[in-house]
Amino acid sequence: MPSRPIERGRPGPGLLAHVLVSKYADHLPLYRQSQIFDREGLDLDRSTLADWVGKTAALLEP
Repeated sequence: MPSRPIERGRPGPGLLAHVLVSKYADHLPLYRQSQIFDREGLDLDRSTLADWVGKTAALLEP
């Protein structure tokens, strides 16, 4: 996997993995993840997170 899996994107593999695991394994909706990131001082809109999830899913193989 490249250092920046999403073309012209900022998130690295670790952050993308964190978002996906939180969403699918921990059942944490993107709007709540967005709120958590905001409390930590990182402004990530849920539409941005949704875009990352979609683009990352396109990279994954079964």
